[in-house]
Amino acid sequence: MARAPNLPTLSAALFIALCGCSESAGQDPTGPGGSSGALCGNHEIDAPEECDDGSANSDATADACRSDCQLAHCGDGTRDSDEQCDHGASNSDSTPGACREDCGGYSEGGRPPIDTVLPPYFGFGVSSFGAVLDWPGQVKASHGIQWNFLYWYQLTGGSQSFLEAKLLRADDLGTIPVVTHYQLLERGTEAGYTGDEEWDIVIQAVQDGAVMGDYYDNVQWIMESCAAFGKPVIFQTEPDSTTWLRQFHTNESNDASQGYVAVAASGHPDLADLPDTIAGYAQALVRLRDNYAPDNVYLGLCLFDNANGYDPERSVQFIESLNSQWDILFTHHVVKYSTKDDGWWDAFSQTDHERFLTWLDTITTATGLKYIHWQAVIGAMDYGLMPDYPTQERISALVGAGSAACLMDLYSLDGPPHSQPWHGFTSSPPVDHPAYNSLDKLAERLERYYQAPISLSGGN
Repeated sequence: MARAPNLPTLSAALFIALCGCSESAGQDPTGPGGSSGALCGNHEIDAPEECDDGSANSDATADACRSDCQLAHCGDGTRDSDEQCDHGASNSDSTPGACREDCGGYSEGGRPPIDTVLPPYFGFGVSSFGAVLDWPGQVKASHGIQWNFLYWYQLTGGSQSFLEAKLLRADDLGTIPVVTHYQLLERGTEAGYTGDEEWDIVIQAVQDGAVMGDYYDNVQWIMESCAAFGKPVIFQTEPDSTTWLRQFHTNESNDASQGYVAVAASGHPDLADLPDTIAGYAQALVRLRDNYAPDNVYLGLCLFDNANGYDPERSVQFIESLNSQWDILFTHHVVKYSTKDDGWWDAFSQTDHERFLTWLDTITTATGLKYIHWQAVIGAMDYGLMPDYPTQERISALVGAGSAACLMDLYSLDGPPHSQPWHGFTSSPPVDHPAYNSLDKLAERLERYYQAPISLSGGN
């Protein structure tokens, strides 16, 4: 929309007239059915095309010439530089909370369904940590990558200015901000709790009314700040701690009504009638969102597949026992390897990956919620997911199982991006191996992907 159409070149019909050749001597300029479809993508504007940038045509990149050789416009489902939102056919001036038909913002009257906020295709995001500077913005400019999500950790020391800066940075990139709220472990440590494992600290912390009172106050403040931001935000709650509570604090029942968590006992006035259980904790987060950011904040629940022995039915049981309505689910790795040690780059496990797909499909079918894959290791996950995109089908299989996006984890621009020890992938492939984890290769893979992204409704 912020771009002008290319100046037209000599049309096929005029060229034929001048050179005296017939259409039968070459490609039919009208394409199948009398349209210009056969020529769209040839880097020339042929009527009725409005633009044609060849391989740069994209239905996912802001302001790009679209794959049907029409100019970017309000209603095409991609937010362009002069739009506040664009959810395609879901744009409406009458539906509460929907993107308006002029793409100038959201209608009054409530939070629109998350499916109208997510990109219509399998999206990609990236972390926003201080050491990576503006790498996401740089590759957006150099490779035309339209990041869909920007995430960061909101720890106990995260100030008002920090949160506002992250929200604005996400907006500048044209992404949905994902606030990863990660505070229970930190608050437990600050309160003096110790244990052999990190989950020992978390389980002690959630039973402390004073700790949890401060925790819920912080959640309320974040909700108020996101409400003031006014655009869609995803609040991902405690990715590790939620799984730990499920595994180690339900008396092995997998029932969220078991396991003490201070909710009413926290003294927060909004939560006085809620039970002091894991389910009450989940209901507290939903209530604080509904009370302080009802129109634009979406709640994400994180559950890992390796909890409870990779049993998807038990995962569904736990979600149902929370007795609270979430908007989206999160999990970690997006592909499976049989090892994380030396040689992982040649150890993709089809068996483990198919088990993972079954786990995803069972949960998304039962809950009606989509999954976002979070903290995906650069090098390992982008290579495993799309080693030769678009000729392989791994992203399509994930979409078929209910996945909506993958968020890449970038901690530093120095050294291997996957070298963080808690990821486990501490060995780097040979430099000449296609899995070698250079950021340039990630950018190249995403550039190819965004030229033909996989629709969440099936197909490209």
